[in-house]
Amino acid sequence: METMLSLLLLLGYVLLVVVLGSIMLIRGLSWFERLDRVLPMVSERRCFAYGFVAVVVAVIVELSGFFLLKEAIASGTMHSSLLLASIVVLLIGFAEEGAKLIPFVVEKGDTLTRWRFAVRGAFYFGIIEAVLYAFNLLMMGNLIAALLRFLVIMVHVVLTAIALESAIVNGSLRGGYVKASLLHAIYDAPVIFAFLGAGDALILIVPLAMAGFALLFSSLNRVFEVAYVLGKRKIEERRKAGLEEENPEVPSIAPEQGDFTFSP
Repeated sequence: METMLSLLLLLGYVLLVVVLGSIMLIRGLSWFERLDRVLPMVSERRCFAYGFVAVVVAVIVELSGFFLLKEAIASGTMHSSLLLASIVVLLIGFAEEGAKLIPFVVEKGDTLTRWRFAVRGAFYFGIIEAVLYAFNLLMMGNLIAALLRFLVIMVHVVLTAIALESAIVNGSLRGGYVKASLLHAIYDAPVIFAFLGAGDALILIVPLAMAGFALLFSSLNRVFEVAYVLGKRKIEERRKAGLEEENPEVPSIAPEQGDFTFSP
């Protein structure tokens, strides 16, 4: 009975992710168009390159971690499938979210430009990951699952935007990175726990993952809106500076007021 309940919860979670992930994809692409109007333009080739580098870095870190876990299992120091699954999801979450932040750390210049490189890079990261998963799933004859992988691409983008939310407002990256990594770990947990034989924990893990994904879904508008409003303010500041330089007697234009209330 408990096994059947866990299976139903897992199927319900997958359905939730597919439905909300599809909505996130549509909304995210809409935000991309809006952000094009207020943020500095960046090279799509470099964004793709950052996405590719992030995939490579994440894979190297994850494979290194998996090797150490395999050695621990072989030596008899790792007995609990629950502990193993917990370490794996945390490893994946922190590795992938850290790798996607590379452009924000290494790029020079304006914070919003660095934000855009990271977010666009995360988009390509999601596409590359979806292609790799889809290829493996197609090899196993699972066409539906292969197609569904592309519906959750925007999850990676929103996670990166969450990681950078505090960074572009007050310069603090650490808290956002930890938050995004934990949300990523929770997002992956149900499938990985089931795959690694920790299915007994699904009755607790799946509701937690559902709550985490709902939080992720509800964060989409907010994290993009922060960058949008900051971009608009930058444009207004440059416009005002240009007007005052041309005519010092022109009255100052009050900066845009209000909370982040714009929604697509």
